Amino acid sequence: MLWKQALKQAVSSACAVVITNFVDSQTPVWSWPWFRHILIGIFFLTLLNEARYWKQWADSPDDPNPPQGGAMKGMGSRTAGTAAVIVALTLTTFGLSGCQQQPKVVAALNVVGQILTLAQDDLPTLQVTGVLTAADVTNFGNWLAAGQTLLGQAQGCVNGLGTGGTAKSLAACVNTFATGLLSPAEQAQLRIISPGAQKKVTLYVTAVVLAVNFTAQIIAATQVTTPTVGTTPAPVPSTQELHDLRIRLGLSPAYGY
Repeated sequence: MLWKQALKQAVSSACAVVITNFVDSQTPVWSWPWFRHILIGIFFLTLLNEARYWKQWADSPDDPNPPQGGAMKGMGSRTAGTAAVIVALTLTTFGLSGCQQQPKVVAALNVVGQILTLAQDDLPTLQVTGVLTAADVTNFGNWLAAGQTLLGQAQGCVNGLGTGGTAKSLAACVNTFATGLLSPAEQAQLRIISPGAQKKVTLYVTAVVLAVNFTAQIIAATQVTTPTVGTTPAPVPSTQELHDLRIRLGLSPAYGY
């Protein structure tokens, strides 16, 4: 009997690993959240394995030695097993997909907001120092303002879904924001940036795109590319420039900087 119990536990563990990787593929393997999800899966799959004993106990509560065999393999046992499967899959799916990802998306969108706000706050100084012309400030400022408006809509969308939001519904919120930010109308604002301001504006735009793509990775949303600033592509910001910007924002290197 011991080897049978060990075999059942091994099957439960293997199934939990498969379910966890299928439902929450974004969580790094061997991380604490990954192990926690495994334990949840094992718990409910163990309930499934033991459901027939629970049914036996419910059918004969006063019998210290309830009968074995045929009666335990009837409709009641199958119903209990099916119910256990439904509970396991439902709780695992919604528990891992919704409540684990929605807070991450909220936090990542907040980072996008930090970058947009930082860039807007830098505009007066950049104009005074001659890095940006008055026209650059207007055009880039319009792009940043549109980004803030679209971000507010995305945050409202994500918050409206709550912790029960599925990865698909969260991705729809992020995709709408990303496509709106890089729409032809918004990119037109970046095309008329002067050559002298091109490098600096490209740094901010690249930072925004990195943050948007980090958000997208959480729920497998659409990745976007950095739009061209000015009439010709500007040099890609250096690692040091991105690092310095990250330090100003107080961000973790995990955000792609």
